[in-house]
Amino acid sequence: MDALSRRHQASLRLFLHRICEDSADADDFAQEAFIASWQKISQLKEPSAYKSWLFASAIRLVKDRRKSRNRSRHREQAWYNHQSLHSADTDSNMAKHDVEQALDNLPEKERMVASLIYGAGFSQSETSRVTKIPLGSVKTYCLRARAVLVSQLEDWNVQNQPSTRGDTQ
Repeated sequence: MDALSRRHQASLRLFLHRICEDSADADDFAQEAFIASWQKISQLKEPSAYKSWLFASAIRLVKDRRKSRNRSRHREQAWYNHQSLHSADTDSNMAKHDVEQALDNLPEKERMVASLIYGAGFSQSETSRVTKIPLGSVKTYCLRARAVLVSQLEDWNVQNQPSTRGDTQ
């Protein structure tokens, strides 16, 4: 069980950080999902499906928590500001921030589907099974999310390019 947890911990935490409003919440959800999986491991019928089962558990936890409280955009913005202040000003950190910001602009279901497929390496079928979203809808959300992400990231790339004009005298 410990080996399974270590194998999937990073991808689960990364996924949860992408879909949660607060990094502390994401860590809490990951911990709760692992505890739930340990407690209910006997219910797992197919050991090779552990990753999907774990992610589905985490998604249920997130959805349940969201039903019970109001969403707060202020906390999300504070987290991004905090991350920006404490990260090195490198191209990769800026790109990561741009991707996270682009993901944040997606509707919840599109963000979840994009995070699972592009971020956690799930297939569209696995994503459908984990999220309980019909496969056709997963494909639609995936295409929409990709189009929006590509468009936004291209726009930001053009806006953030240094001027190529030389100073002429």
